[in-house]
Amino acid sequence: MRSPKPREGEFLRLNVGKLQVWIDRGKIDPSKKITLKTLQDSKLCSRTKYGVKLLGDGALGFVSKIDIEISAASKTAIEAVERNGGRIVAKYYSPLTLRALLKPEKFKVLPKEFPPTKNKLLDFYTNPEKNGYLSSKFI
Repeated sequence: MRSPKPREGEFLRLNVGKLQVWIDRGKIDPSKKITLKTLQDSKLCSRTKYGVKLLGDGALGFVSKIDIEISAASKTAIEAVERNGGRIVAKYYSPLTLRALLKPEKFKVLPKEFPPTKNKLLDFYTNPEKNGYLSSKFI
């Protein structure tokens, strides 16, 4: 079952329950860091044009300890991952750095990563409650 196509600028939505199914089937190795590239390569998220938001549907059945780096996550998803001793980090990707992450073979030199320039995004990624990578929780 494929996820609906996101509108422009909208994150693809992924539920922790579906992530657990992929882990149980051996398509994703929970002992390794899970990135957007991991999700794309496993065919769990094939259209990661703007990023992926992890949602909490299926949180009660989520039992894996994972280290995941994703564009955004709901409070329920963060709680589900951390309850099992895992780590979840919300990281900003510009369209260029996202393309470089997903298809590094297309680049001779990988572009530098920069923090978001819009105040709304900067507020999000510096917020420790959102597990933003620029928050005091991770710096």
